[in-house]
Amino acid sequence: MRTSNIQIYGGTVNADGNSYDTPIDVSRAGEVVLFLDVASVSGVSPSLVVSIMTQDPIGGKWYLVGNFDAKAGPSQDITYIINGLGSTMACAWTVTGEFTFALNASVKD
Repeated sequence: MRTSNIQIYGGTVNADGNSYDTPIDVSRAGEVVLFLDVASVSGVSPSLVVSIMTQDPIGGKWYLVGNFDAKAGPSQDITYIINGLGSTMACAWTVTGEFTFALNASVKD
């Protein structure tokens, strides 16, 4: 079994967005472990929801695989995806306020 450690996204956000331009390859993955690290938060009533997305290889549209619970402050969270990986994976986020976060993945073949 081979494991690859990849950052899906890392940075500061203050508007909804995604990492669709830099998806990761999960075509050989049997399991993906995702690590969400919210380092800093500011703003009034801040909220961050990070969703895990996979892309239709033919149509090109992105589909929801799972998401993390909403975050309102610095925190860490982990989730696992075993089925429904598709061939590429990215994240999307909905945000109010400003958040600095990283989403990292351990991809296991």
